[in-house]
Amino acid sequence: MSDKTDQMEQALDQVLGLLEARDYEGLRAALESVHPSDMADLVEHLEDEERLSLVQHLPPDLAADTLAEMEDVERPGELLLQLEPERTAEIVREMADDDAADVIGELEPAQQARVLAAVADEEAAEIEELLTYPEESAGGLMTREVLSVSTRL
Repeated sequence: MSDKTDQMEQALDQVLGLLEARDYEGLRAALESVHPSDMADLVEHLEDEERLSLVQHLPPDLAADTLAEMEDVERPGELLLQLEPERTAEIVREMADDDAADVIGELEPAQQARVLAAVADEEAAEIEELLTYPEESAGGLMTREVLSVSTRL
């Protein structure tokens, strides 16, 4: 087996043990330095119930980055649907608008409305606007977040 596979199995065993023990502080501590793409790979190896428990107990920023990194076939949007509305809002708030639109865009319109109802009006409106663009168009790929830097530093 490769080192990457061994590391994944060890991480998976550790996460499953911490979830089973309901040691959520230990879980957060163990995962705080894991890159979101590695976290997404780990989540993809969990059963649905374990995925939900993990996402419920991750810090909102790590949960947001993890969902954004998950493959569409893994249905990250459906995980959002299973969370309490307050938790959904925490996670979506931490996502870049384009990532939130990608995750929410995989859901049926009624499900999208449920998720967006948990989010603040202004942010929901921005995500809804991005959802109107075809996924692979410039509008579907863009983010509305902008960083400006003064030329007079």
